[in-house]
Amino acid sequence: MKVIILEDEKGSANNLKALLTECLIDIEIAGILESVEEAESWLKHNPSPDLGFFDIKLSDGLSFSLFQKV
Repeated sequence: MKVIILEDEKGSANNLKALLTECLIDIEIAGILESVEEAESWLKHNPSPDLGFFDIKLSDGLSFSLFQKV
C-alpha cells in the first residue's frame, strides 16, 4: 500500500511514519510533504497513492484546497 503524509511539523510526520511502518508490513511511504504547493506538485507528477494522511491547516493554506486543484 502506497501512502503519502502531508504534515508541516516534522516530528508529527516522523511519528506517524514510525507508527504506520510498525503496524503495517506492506506499507510504502511514498512521500512526506510539507505544504499544499509541494503536495499539489507531487500529486500531479506521481501515481496516486492508495491512502493519504492530511494535516488540515498548513503554512500555505488548507489541505482541502488540493481536492479542487488536483
